[in-house]
Amino acid sequence: MCGIVGQIDYSGKKLDTQLIRQAASRLKNRGPDDSGVWAEGPARLAHQRLAILDISIDGHQPMQSIDGRYIIVFNGEIYNYLELRNELDDEKNAWKSRCDTEVILAAYSKWGRACLSHLRGMFAFAIWDRSEQSLFAARDRLGVKPFYYYASNDSISFASRPRALFALCSEIDWNIDAQALRFYLELGYIPSPWSFHEKICKLSPGHYLFFSHGTLRVERYWDFRSIKPCEEWES
Repeated sequence: MCGIVGQIDYSGKKLDTQLIRQAASRLKNRGPDDSGVWAEGPARLAHQRLAILDISIDGHQPMQSIDGRYIIVFNGEIYNYLELRNELDDEKNAWKSRCDTEVILAAYSKWGRACLSHLRGMFAFAIWDRSEQSLFAARDRLGVKPFYYYASNDSISFASRPRALFALCSEIDWNIDAQALRFYLELGYIPSPWSFHEKICKLSPGHYLFFSHGTLRVERYWDFRSIKPCEEWES
């Protein structure tokens, strides 16, 4: 379990890295082992790390791709990362760590958003493209790992928990979403994309989002109905 938080703001205002540090500190219980902040242009990303696969400093986040184009913050575990690492193991990937975070970066560098079809695990991650100045984020198929976000005309903020968004965005209030409350009373939980707060959305399981220069696109990449039954079940 780790904590991720970030903000992309195309308005041109000066970045306040201290503010995102404060937001990330609200997620310290999710990642007490290490913390990091990366900021450049319209983007700022932060991470609270719980070190599991590679407990060395090599697994520090936010992490940069080999060519320097992509920056990632990641929460979760990719179960087939060793297989993917072998598949991606060529002269373009001079591995610097033994963690699955670096494998996600390499997979995205090669396949783009199609990398999601290769990943097996529980995850919520966000990748900033320094070249195209765009954000790609995704949540695992069943929504094991959380991903909350708040979007306005020219910015998007995201985090593992709403409390980090309240520290990052002064315009977010504590107003309860009436429809979300109705869902909770009727179903016992709040389905995505609603959250308990009016202005905060949850990225739905099996979905990704793409944010570029004020334009937000959210799309499904996986549906449980696409699962093919085993041959034994068919017989």
